[in-house]
Amino acid sequence: MPGEFEARKFSFVVRHGRQQVAAAGSRLYPNLLSSCGKPIGQIGHVSTGPLHWGKALARILTKRCLYRLRKWGVAEALITTGFDNYSALWAYERAGFCRLVLFK
Repeated sequence: MPGEFEARKFSFVVRHGRQQVAAAGSRLYPNLLSSCGKPIGQIGHVSTGPLHWGKALARILTKRCLYRLRKWGVAEALITTGFDNYSALWAYERAGFCRLVLFK
């Protein structure tokens, strides 16, 4: 019997020549359902190398992950990051996410 947190994983990377300069990973949780009965997705491990900051790569990769999750039927997607990770918060908000504090 599949577990609730069994996930289908995927990732996208951006390369400059042979060097990876940005990446984002995602998971589809087919057995973890939203209130409307559709699966939930998660985006994480979004990173951009310092030489490529300010080029919107994190936002592009986040949107690419969202597109794939939507294509797989996801109704809700989650992202977690630290409150002090301002560049990540900014990129996620630009991609359409809003902040939600569950615990203090």
